[in-house]
Amino acid sequence: MLSSYKQLRIWPDKPLPPRSGLSRPNQITYNFILVLLAIGCFVFAALLGRCDGMLSDADLVRKLVEASRYGPTIFPVVYALIVGGALRSLALWRLQNGETVSFLDLLLGSTSVGGMIGTQLERRLTQFDIPSLCLLVIWALSPLGGQASFRIITYQDIPIPQNLTLSFLDFSNASAPNRLSSVDVVNLLGVIDSSFVSSLVSSTSTRQSPMDPWGNVKIPFIENLPGYDSADEDEWIPFEGWTETTPYSSLVGIPISNIPKTGNTEFTVEASYWNLHCPEFGLPEHYDDDYWWSTINNATGGCTLSNFQCSIFNNSISLPDGLSTEGARVPWGWIMSLTRDDEREKRCTAGPTDDVSKRQLFVRTRNWGVHKPTAANCTMGTTNVEVFVNCKDWDCKVDRLRRSQKRKVYPSPAYTIFDHCGEWDATSNLPNFLTYLMNAARGGISNAVSPGLFQNYLLNPNSPFAETNLHSYNIDYDITTIGNESFAMRFSQILNSYWTSFYNFNLTYGGHPENLAFATDLYTGYPIWSPLAETSGINRHTETHFFYNRGWMVVLVISSTTMFVSGIIKAIFDLRIWIPDLLMNVSTMIRGNTSNCPSVPFGGTTLDDSERSRLLKNLKVRYGNIRASNGGPGELGIGELAEAEGKVTRVTRNETYW
Repeated sequence: MLSSYKQLRIWPDKPLPPRSGLSRPNQITYNFILVLLAIGCFVFAALLGRCDGMLSDADLVRKLVEASRYGPTIFPVVYALIVGGALRSLALWRLQNGETVSFLDLLLGSTSVGGMIGTQLERRLTQFDIPSLCLLVIWALSPLGGQASFRIITYQDIPIPQNLTLSFLDFSNASAPNRLSSVDVVNLLGVIDSSFVSSLVSSTSTRQSPMDPWGNVKIPFIENLPGYDSADEDEWIPFEGWTETTPYSSLVGIPISNIPKTGNTEFTVEASYWNLHCPEFGLPEHYDDDYWWSTINNATGGCTLSNFQCSIFNNSISLPDGLSTEGARVPWGWIMSLTRDDEREKRCTAGPTDDVSKRQLFVRTRNWGVHKPTAANCTMGTTNVEVFVNCKDWDCKVDRLRRSQKRKVYPSPAYTIFDHCGEWDATSNLPNFLTYLMNAARGGISNAVSPGLFQNYLLNPNSPFAETNLHSYNIDYDITTIGNESFAMRFSQILNSYWTSFYNFNLTYGGHPENLAFATDLYTGYPIWSPLAETSGINRHTETHFFYNRGWMVVLVISSTTMFVSGIIKAIFDLRIWIPDLLMNVSTMIRGNTSNCPSVPFGGTTLDDSERSRLLKNLKVRYGNIRASNGGPGELGIGELAEAEGKVTRVTRNETYW
């Protein structure tokens, strides 16, 4: 029997039984790996669901995002291996049990996306049936699943509200000016003067900014805001930003701690500043020495103020009982405060609505030229406000102001920090403060009596170092040309800026500290008192969170499920297939097998497989036993079913075959 066949190396020399799927361990291992790959896609989807809502910088999220970058490449490959292999196993299993050529060619020609498309085109639309539609849907999930594994990654900024407790240096509740009468202040003047002078000579944009150069928040003059006079005492007045008519009360701001670095932060703080009104303002011919003596209530003395020939702050001037002066003088001018003891006592004890006389400040400053000073008679009071601060990250600004809601517990608006209310050393506070101020803003280095920073700022805040202004003999450059309202506002800014620098002395340069408590012991000798106050605020910042896209998650789950089911089907079918592993299309394999397919006409070998497949679409074939004519062991081959007109019967495990 073997003599009729050509002998080939390792060709079987005796009939052998068919091999079952269990006898192919390599294939079982391969199928197991494919199923694990499909399960890996489920694990990926499950981890994405587990990370839903987590912060974007979480370690697991970063790893999943990194893995998703390879999804569009890896997923279609794994999908093709599993689904394509499952379709091929299904085709072989159906071939083993008998199936139409059309269906088998459809399965074997659709083991890849490209093969499926090509097969459908070859079969034409007339043969587009339910199996074709199912295959189209199955393979459409391959690119969709790959895109889903990447596009499923989304991020969303979630607003996070956070309640805060902030602390700030409370000027509205300040004690007597600390260390003004102490020798320790001499060691601090360098720092104090530096911040004061820097604020005055900073750029225009910096001076107009809502924050000083060190990140402290500036407080506007509420009296200058539109609608102030008509506003209710509890009504917020919006502040749109700096203008020439709505300036800041001080060029050095209030230190505030615990402002978060990110997000929008809102809070309110209590603040205070000095406000001056100077209705009497002009040149010496309007306010001569006789005027000043009369204003001091008939004080007598033997010096001429305009010639600076004597001090006006010592016993050379006789004052009526109960009247005292406090002030300071330098070669280019002087500032003197005049107050009665009974008026000072009233300011210390009066309530916010009591009618009390304000402290008077007499100012004289030299211009350039021969004894041509500017004189002003001003009143000095304190304004207490509540300000609403809005910060975007660390950029803060005052949005609106209103009269302080604590005004009922504050002293009279006529009260100032220099009204020494029973403090033993407070009588020297104002003279010391004014002396330090005037020295900080002293005149030119080469000529001590020439106009300097102080006068230049009063004349033109935009160019305080432009000495050509007041060095001119032209009267148009006199400080009197700015008018009494501008003078009062700029003089208030100078006083407030220096007082803020003084009171901030070790906090000005803090920027945005986490707390201010480290400095409290430097402000007073009484431990029970603290210059700090606390306020509540809220911070709304955004956190970037990871979220999976619900739509793409559905696509990924469906694709992964299809892949997993295909892997299980392949593994099951491979265990049930007894025929050899075939790689060819059926329409090709039946070429020349007319003896095994009696119903197939002779010839037709020149037809394309696509044509043969269409013509033979209803022909049922089987890979099975082609029985020998003598009743001996047959051969395994493909042909028409014996149940029809062919010769091929089913393969059984109890027979042997050549």
